[in-house]
Amino acid sequence: GDAKEETAPRPDTVLSYLRGTLTARTTLELSLPDFALQVWPLEAKNVPGISSLSLHNNRLSAIGDEVTLLTSLQLLQLDNNKISRLPNFLGALTTLTSFSAAKNLVTEVPTTFSCLRDLTSLDLRDNNIPVLCVEMFQCTKLETLLLDRNKLTELPPEFGDLRSLRTLSYESNPVIVPPDEIRLKGLKAMLRFYDLIIMNAPACSFKGSECDFLGRELNLDDFGLKELPDVVFRGMPRPGGSWKDPPEKMRRDRWAFGMTHLTKLSLQHNELGSLPDLISRMHCVETLHLRGNKLRLLPDSVSGMSKLVTLDVRDNRLELLPHTVSFIETLEHLILDNNEIRTLPNGLGYLPKLRAIECTSNRLIDLPIDLCQTVSIRVLTVDQNPLRMPPNEIIERGMRAIFDFLGRLFRCQSTYTLDLRTLGLETVDYSILPIPVLKRLLLANNKLTSLARELEEGSEPD
Repeated sequence: GDAKEETAPRPDTVLSYLRGTLTARTTLELSLPDFALQVWPLEAKNVPGISSLSLHNNRLSAIGDEVTLLTSLQLLQLDNNKISRLPNFLGALTTLTSFSAAKNLVTEVPTTFSCLRDLTSLDLRDNNIPVLCVEMFQCTKLETLLLDRNKLTELPPEFGDLRSLRTLSYESNPVIVPPDEIRLKGLKAMLRFYDLIIMNAPACSFKGSECDFLGRELNLDDFGLKELPDVVFRGMPRPGGSWKDPPEKMRRDRWAFGMTHLTKLSLQHNELGSLPDLISRMHCVETLHLRGNKLRLLPDSVSGMSKLVTLDVRDNRLELLPHTVSFIETLEHLILDNNEIRTLPNGLGYLPKLRAIECTSNRLIDLPIDLCQTVSIRVLTVDQNPLRMPPNEIIERGMRAIFDFLGRLFRCQSTYTLDLRTLGLETVDYSILPIPVLKRLLLANNKLTSLARELEEGSEPD
């Protein structure tokens, strides 16, 4: 008898339950919380035109398909139950404006949420959701989205589609995307970040199992980034590989795959201290803007950017330019102003399309001799550098004089004769001339008042 009394509902509980269902007939709001319900209440479908259904604080393990009969439902509250799955038929509730299923066991959001176009509030706190489906972000009227205490590792860039979003909460998730620098700036900064990414995600067309991408531009200036976001590299193909994913997956992840097919990437005025080697796989980038960061070096792998036309690294802390830059045969414009570069790599003079080298305000001591071999360079700016070779008298006369001087040094490597006649030189710093063996040094018609000690001791000036 005692056991029966424990399981039987108390009379006042039964009365409260009946009172709630009767009241709903006039208010069109059915509220049945705290009744330890384990199955979906049939009473819900017996209230025509119901607009609000609250079943929080029960023991429901599933949502009954009877809910689809509630064609006027605007609010559905299922907090604090034992629901492990949100069924696809929830997409039939097209009048829904508020849905709450916090404190359950939910592991995924159904793709049919894309049908809930009037949804303004979604509460999924305290569940086990690791990933948000992209379709969910078609709820463009969403103003409040609560995702605290789930298992999310990223907030997908489709957040940029939620133009009406005012409140976003995702505390106690192991989120690593977007970067901390973006998230800590708040909702507006994060939406801007994702808006830029999704806006620039390339359209794609499918040819059999392959996917061809259209180039795009991505601007992430002024975000305070300390490292290049993973989203730029996500979905990167294997070197020499091709896309084999089905169209459904490609559509779902189009933003991620597309980033490796950017034609222009701008990361100006951030706090980047280095670039990852993965930059080499951005084969389609033609313009790379890195102005105003904290870069001390560029990776050797930059040579893998085989279509790069413009490389702008002004206003950084570069001390050295990797020699592999000389392997980028498409390079036309190299902008290095306001760094701490001491020397330029050999080989730049052989780049067939290089038209401009801008390297003012650095620490250059000398210029590579092979620059004289260029057939394409039209602009060379190296003022405000402590150059010793070529000397100031040559630098002041401009690019033609510089190339003429370097050409004389270049020919000396094979003739062992250095012809510096008629250059108006006031001094010759023999110690920095890149000549392994010098047999003759021609210095007539200059303004020299004395010779360096090395010349006096062992050379044969003419």
